[in-house]
Amino acid sequence: MKTVLRATTVWQKSVFGIFITFAVAMHTAAILPAPEFGPPTLVNNDGLTDGDPISLLFESDDRPAVATDGQGNWVTVWRKRDHWSSGMGNYPDYDILSAHSSDNGHTWSDPVKVIPIPSSDFVWEDHPSIATDGKGVWIVVWDSNQYEQSSFSEDVASKYRPTGDSEVMFAKSTDFGATWSTASTIITNAGTDDQDDIEPSIRTNRRGVWEVAWIEAGSLDNTFAVCARSTDGNTWSEPVTLGEMRGQDYGISGRAQGVWLETDEQGNWIAAWHHTEMRAVRSNDNGQTWSTPVEIPLRQRTGLSYGGNLATDKAGHWVLVWEGEVSWSNESFFVSRSEDNGATWSDPEAIAGSTGENLRAKTPVVATDGWGNWCLFSGAEQATLSGLRRVQSISYSTDNGATWTEPGQLHPDLGLINIGGITSYSPGIATDRVGNWVFVTATNITFDTPDGSENDIIAYIAEASLSPSGWPDSDGDNFSDYFELLIIDHDPFDTISGFEEVSPDDDFDGDGMTNLQEFTYRTSPTSPDAPLPASRALYLLLTAFPVAVLGVYILRSSRRPRISL
Repeated sequence: MKTVLRATTVWQKSVFGIFITFAVAMHTAAILPAPEFGPPTLVNNDGLTDGDPISLLFESDDRPAVATDGQGNWVTVWRKRDHWSSGMGNYPDYDILSAHSSDNGHTWSDPVKVIPIPSSDFVWEDHPSIATDGKGVWIVVWDSNQYEQSSFSEDVASKYRPTGDSEVMFAKSTDFGATWSTASTIITNAGTDDQDDIEPSIRTNRRGVWEVAWIEAGSLDNTFAVCARSTDGNTWSEPVTLGEMRGQDYGISGRAQGVWLETDEQGNWIAAWHHTEMRAVRSNDNGQTWSTPVEIPLRQRTGLSYGGNLATDKAGHWVLVWEGEVSWSNESFFVSRSEDNGATWSDPEAIAGSTGENLRAKTPVVATDGWGNWCLFSGAEQATLSGLRRVQSISYSTDNGATWTEPGQLHPDLGLINIGGITSYSPGIATDRVGNWVFVTATNITFDTPDGSENDIIAYIAEASLSPSGWPDSDGDNFSDYFELLIIDHDPFDTISGFEEVSPDDDFDGDGMTNLQEFTYRTSPTSPDAPLPASRALYLLLTAFPVAVLGVYILRSSRRPRISL
């Protein structure tokens, strides 16, 4: 009998097929763990002392918005209402404030006014929105109007009257909101346009383009969604009309209606708003031109719809959410999705569990980490025998908004909120896309007003793991080995040859974005202002890493020498 030592190579096509099939399937699944939010922290540090229980004049904080640069810095802006005394009695005054966190929302700086003027100026500043280019520039926008007291009436509409029309203002900061530039108007004919410019939203592609969208409110049949564009954050184009709005939407129940604006930072932008149906427009040239509006039919019974917002994973998926009445006493959340950058939208679907007996769902906001997790946050009010029960809720989706979990309580510590106050009608959410989330909202869980008449800003925080499941990170620097290989393999003659030599804080291609920021926003770390090459394939590699390891093990095992007799 002859003994033959033979090395056999067994290439099972089925193994490879299974690997590819599983990798493609993983593409739609989340590879970062779903965020779990802890108890809230107080954002306005003066929240425990800014009320006067003797005079019953309270400083109430609400309508927050938040943004992050992806480097651990977060800035929250909000509206603060002061009460002051005058010869005709007490009257409110509204200012825009900001606070900064450098530890992913755990602690916050003392609040500062965006416009450092006395609170008795009787200028009403409202509806703040904030964005950052990730390179040190932060811009906040809001609407502003001068009011005067006209009577002793307790009815606000009769007691106060504007002295002019509302204008959209903006200010810039380069020190995380510690100081702000002099406020200026977006439009050049402010004060003479005879239109109320209100409820602005700002976004940036982080490469120099900034867009601001807002409501240009006139008569019932003369209200429009408009936007202006800037390439330096200092001067703005003349507003362009995006489409008509339903005039009666403006100011319903004090809820922000707004024009929701979002970009994938690769040239595509979408703006959406309420009309007799939902409407959306898109731009594929960084906001230089816009499409005609696409109609998204409403499905609720009354046709009345309120605030919401828009989010994208920057990989082709967009989700639009809003609040709509399903009966005279119930409201629900509705979701519509686009997978072709806003050209078409799915039929709206109500989220299961967001409606119920005497349940009023309040102003949902949606966000995604870009790695498969989508979260929808909201407040809700339900009538009970003991009064209104108010909670902050969260729903999850891991299939790009096609299905959602039933809304659950964001954190059990805040089940009941004092009766007599209000929940925030416009909360804010941001994520750095590497696992950290900050959700900000107003609450009347106060320590100085037993009747709950004073709101404060709180932040719920979810933190990332340094080694997310399925995320290869050999040197523990919080971004993927596959991404670092783009830098390592870029130039065989440079000195970078290992993972430890690629620093998250470096800027390899000199475009002003750190390597970690490039990874977070899926842009090329080796070519300035370029999208990440083969980003979809790279995403498959990232999601399929555990399977790849298994495949290599199988293949190596199959190539081991075998003894044939």
